Amino acid sequence: MSLIYWLNLLGFVFLLAILGAAWNFRDNLLPGDSACHSAHPPHPFLCGMKIKIQLANVEDLSHVDGISRKKAEAIHSFFQTHRAATIDDLLSVKGLGAKTLARLKEHFH
Repeated sequence: MSLIYWLNLLGFVFLLAILGAAWNFRDNLLPGDSACHSAHPPHPFLCGMKIKIQLANVEDLSHVDGISRKKAEAIHSFFQTHRAATIDDLLSVKGLGAKTLARLKEHFH
């Protein structure tokens, strides 16, 4: 086989490698990152998923901007004592207002 054949084959393989790397880079930039579909996904909030607020732990609650650890503990204990409560019932928790409730509704249902 001639040298030109091998150089063409090498160029073709090189082109496939570049296209494959570019395709993987493109996938990493898309919304709904492929990491969200892996065996060990990141926190649900980072994947745009909502979780039930009644089942959320203090760590989940404190991931929300504007929710301190103390507020997260208050919300968690509220749902521990009021199992049938909804997210709208949180207005009765001291220190939580409409703005905080709106932020929570972005991440929980």
